[in-house]
Amino acid sequence: MTNKTQEVLKHLQTKNQITSMEAIDLYGATRLSSIIFNLKKKGYNIITQREECIDRYGNTCRFGRYIYLGKEQRPDFDLFGLGYVNYFGKLFRRWFR
Repeated sequence: MTNKTQEVLKHLQTKNQITSMEAIDLYGATRLSSIIFNLKKKGYNIITQREECIDRYGNTCRFGRYIYLGKEQRPDFDLFGLGYVNYFGKLFRRWFR
């Protein structure tokens, strides 16, 4: 994990949410969506809440607030010994993870 990813994860674990502006201001992380994508791949349960605000010129701005729900508990068993893992009722090849 990179340093910025670790900082964003620590922020999510303590404050439970982060926006792009917070990530830029606090950690210099300009690619927050990429960091969130990688954290989700590692099993962290993060959802995106879409929000709107009005900027100083009266324009509507849309942004995402990432909310941390904890680390996912993934069952890790080989269904029928065929290299498939049962996850939320779906079968995935073991290489998927």
